[in-house]
Amino acid sequence: PPIRQSITVYLPHTYEISSIEMLNGSYSSVYGTKDYKVELSTDDLNYTQVSNGPLPDDSTTWTQDNITPTPTRYIKFTGINVRHSDYTVGLKEIELY
Repeated sequence: PPIRQSITVYLPHTYEISSIEMLNGSYSSVYGTKDYKVELSTDDLNYTQVSNGPLPDDSTTWTQDNITPTPTRYIKFTGINVRHSDYTVGLKEIELY
C-alpha cells in the first residue's frame, strides 16, 4: 500500500539539523507524494516528528521546513498520501542543513 512507506537517511555522524528541504517527484511520475512527515533520531529507535504537510504537485518547487535545531543522525521521511497512483509515494531529493 502507498501509505506509510518511508525512506530513512543515515548520516555518518550526529549533526544539528535546523532546516529540511524536499523536492517531490515529477508531476507526470507515479511516485508523487501528497502528504508527508519527517522524523529525526540519534539512535534509530526513538524518533521525534519535526515536520509534516503537503508537497507541491511538481518536481521544481522546493518545500523548506525550518525546525528547532535538533541533534540528528537518522532522518525518516514517510509518505502519508499519494498523488498520482494507488501504490507508490516518493521523493526526488531531500537536503538537510
